[in-house]
Amino acid sequence: MLSRSRKAKGRVLQNKVREVLLENFEELEPDDIKTAVMGESGEDIHMSPAARRLIPLSIECKNQESLNIWKSHEQAEENCGDHTPCVVFKRNRSKTYISLEFDKFIEILKGNWLQLINLLESVMGISKILKKGEHAFYCPFCNHYKKKLQVNILSQKWRCWVCDKKGGSVFSLFRLLNVSNDKMKKLDEFKNDYIGKKSYTQKKDVVQLPNEFKPLWKLSNTPEYKNALHYLKGRTIDIIDIRRYNIGYCENGDYGGMIIIPSYDLYGTLNFFTGRSYYKDSYMKHKNPPVTKDIIGFENMINWKIPITIVEGAFDAITVRRNCIPLYGKVIMNNLKKMILQKGVKKINLALDPDAIKNTLQTAEYLMNEGVEVVVVPLEEKDPNDMGRNDFYNLVRNTNQLDLSSLVKLKFSIW
Repeated sequence: MLSRSRKAKGRVLQNKVREVLLENFEELEPDDIKTAVMGESGEDIHMSPAARRLIPLSIECKNQESLNIWKSHEQAEENCGDHTPCVVFKRNRSKTYISLEFDKFIEILKGNWLQLINLLESVMGISKILKKGEHAFYCPFCNHYKKKLQVNILSQKWRCWVCDKKGGSVFSLFRLLNVSNDKMKKLDEFKNDYIGKKSYTQKKDVVQLPNEFKPLWKLSNTPEYKNALHYLKGRTIDIIDIRRYNIGYCENGDYGGMIIIPSYDLYGTLNFFTGRSYYKDSYMKHKNPPVTKDIIGFENMINWKIPITIVEGAFDAITVRRNCIPLYGKVIMNNLKKMILQKGVKKINLALDPDAIKNTLQTAEYLMNEGVEVVVVPLEEKDPNDMGRNDFYNLVRNTNQLDLSSLVKLKFSIW
């Protein structure tokens, strides 16, 4: 056979391997797995870091009628780097096979996915194995006579196709079933295998306070300092809040004439800040830095073991004070969603403006599906900062937890 024909046959198998991997790992993007260019040395299948975490193999493809398996493995081992070498091979009109070291094969059999299946079956009974990592169980919520509740072992998403009970993690399923603490602790071993989300490395934004930033707890006699304090007093922000949140101001620069409210992460590192003008006639009322809002506002002050309140703005969060997270917008971003699930938050108060009711209800439904108790605080004309701390908490206490019936009624009232 001509060299060109041999390479063409090899390329056909490479493309097939790529297609099968992408088909079975739906969370990966097409660019996460690529085939080698003709004549290129090294691995036949190139993978991104996200793909490597799911598929820790270095793949050599051989589409030949006569195969020297030992030579093929030597070639795979030369190109594997720190990954497990394997050979995927076939010939005309044959099935496709894989060859790898026996000890590595045993490691795969004993891997986390099998342990997770065993844990699920210890709670829900023997599963029916389906395609693409899906396992079907009898639904404990609707008790259908067929196995209609499916769990995807790779993404950990689950759903009953009869009663439509669903969630984004096995953790939420176990919590709804009141599973014992011992099994919940075992489930915690799989928290790093929660892959129902993007897992690529992203360039982290560097956040720095403006060079002109001055903390307001440092006394000054300048007019700007007095104007800034006067503005905060009008928004019921006192010296305790100023020290607690390290609130400051800028006299000049890009944020000149603005109050600056920093946000810090769990380790006390600045992750965001927002600027608000303390002059009524300013043409720019507020200004945020050019960085992502996919952070957890005031994370260093959050206790995930008690109810959390979510609001839109920093002033609202400061007014509520206790265990309150500002979104700096109207939508809950991915990092906050992830943390809520990982920390097992049991109850959340959503206090978002009425003009964001659709986003609020979508967020409420998502959280309820994950087993979180949700209270939608009925803000009308005033936000938490306008209401004041006492009136806000009275409103929360007098608002019932959202259930499926009330959620449906609210949806019909706005759509």
